[in-house]
Order: sequence, then structure tokens, then C-alpha cells
Amino acid sequence: LKAIVGALHAHARTDLAVATMAALAAAAIVEGDDDDAGGPARRQAFVDNGGPDALVCALAPHLLAPKPQAAGLRALAATAVDADELGRLRARVVLDADAAAIAVAALGAQPWHPAVQKAGCALFANLAQGEDASSWLAQAAVARAGGVRTCIIALDSFRTRGHADLAAEAVRALRNLTFTDAQAATAVNNAAFPILVAALGTHVADAALCRDGVRAAAHCARADAPADAASRAGHGADAGVLGAVAGAMRAHAGDVAVQAWGSAVVCQFSYGTDVAAQRRHAQEVGDG
Repeated sequence: LKAIVGALHAHARTDLAVATMAALAAAAIVEGDDDDAGGPARRQAFVDNGGPDALVCALAPHLLAPKPQAAGLRALAATAVDADELGRLRARVVLDADAAAIAVAALGAQPWHPAVQKAGCALFANLAQGEDASSWLAQAAVARAGGVRTCIIALDSFRTRGHADLAAEAVRALRNLTFTDAQAATAVNNAAFPILVAALGTHVADAALCRDGVRAAAHCARADAPADAASRAGHGADAGVLGAVAGAMRAHAGDVAVQAWGSAVVCQFSYGTDVAAQRRHAQEVGDG
């Protein structure tokens, strides 16, 4: 592990082959299945040896090379995957290494490479997971780097059934990045509603994607100011959110999370008593 980090520091910025092999090796070390008891320890060792900073620095000169970008972003995402206290501290180290910024740059440089897009969206999702105050700070940092817009573009570009795993990561990232009013507004302003509708329609059989997608729609519809809430409800209704959510709820009638967050969407879209709100009420009835 020390040798890999040393190679990243010494040669990877100027040697594409070294950057590629070191990124692949880092991903192999830190990635692991949920039942891999050694995974967290390897990820901690990677952090303790300065791996995230070295990897980000190595990726920066090679944005147009998909192989090191995909492997490097996978390694960074895996380092930030754990949800316990130590895992969140590791995620903070990854974030402080400017991983969100390098991911935005890499996804922008490789817009049609699904492995790069999937790895970047997974990184955004992992960095932004959690609902406490420190998680909100991390979510805001990812959003400032451009993570919200970037994962929406990825979801829009790879919405077909052949890229279900990429879509799932992008939707999970959107769910985690839209907890606050400001970030939800950013998502709505970047066409989150119609793109979520398309993803829910294409992947309606995927329970995990539907859970995350319906919750992301609920986050986007919520607003602190009444006028903003009415505006977002109107945007969502025009995009067909109610129909897509109803479809997900019918497809997963036994899934408590889909039912709960779907009901939250319907509640939020019912906001108001003006003519536009009455039209949304009628649409709710029509969409079931």
C-alpha cells in the first residue's frame, strides 16, 4: 500500500501507465463486499498512508484517459462508502482531498464513458450520505463543486435499461444531495424532475432505484418558502412526477419506503388552494 501511494506521488502525474496501474491497484485494495471484514481496515490504511490526496493529484493531469479515471474514482468512492463514524471520517478525508472537484472534472471530460460516470456518481452518493449536521456540510461541499448538476447530466445521458447500475448510482446521489432547500433548488433548476420521471419509468422494476428516486422527488418538491413550494410542485406536476411516483408505488406495493416517500410527494404536490393547485389535485386523482 505504501508503495502504491509512493508511486502515485512520484510518477503518476507524468506517467499515464503508472497512474493507470496505481489507480487499479488502489481500487482492488479498498473495494470489498459488504461481508468483507477486512474492507474497512484496508480503507483506513489507504487513508492513513495519504492515499486519497495522492490519488486525486495523480488523476488531475489525465482527465482524458478513461481507464485511470474510472479506477481512481472507484477507489475514492469505496474509501468513502462506510456509514459508521470512522467511515464518515474517511469520507471527510476524501472530500478534503478535492475528490468531488476531480470527479466533476472527470465526468465532464468523459461524458460518454459509462464506467467513469458510474464511479463518479457513486463517489458523490457516498460522500453525501447521512442526515446529521456534518453530512449536510459534506453535501453542500459536493454541491458547490458541481455534483448535483453533474449527476443529473449523467442520469440523463445513460437512462436506458442497459445502464441500470449507472442510473441507480446517479439517482442515489440525487437522493443524498437534495436534503437542503438550496440543493433541491439547484436540482430542480437543472431539470431533475423530468429526468427522474424518465429514470423511474425506465427502471420501475428496480426497487432500490425506485426508493431513491421517489425520495429524491420528495426532497426536490419540498421548499422552505411557500411560494417556492408551489412553484416546485407546478414544475413537478408538469414533468409527470405524480404519474411516475404512482407507477413506482403500484410496482412496489409492499415496499414501505416507496409507499412512504411516494405519499410524501403526493402531499407536497397538494400544497395550495389556487387554480394551479386545484389542477394538481385533479392530476393526482387521475394518476391514481
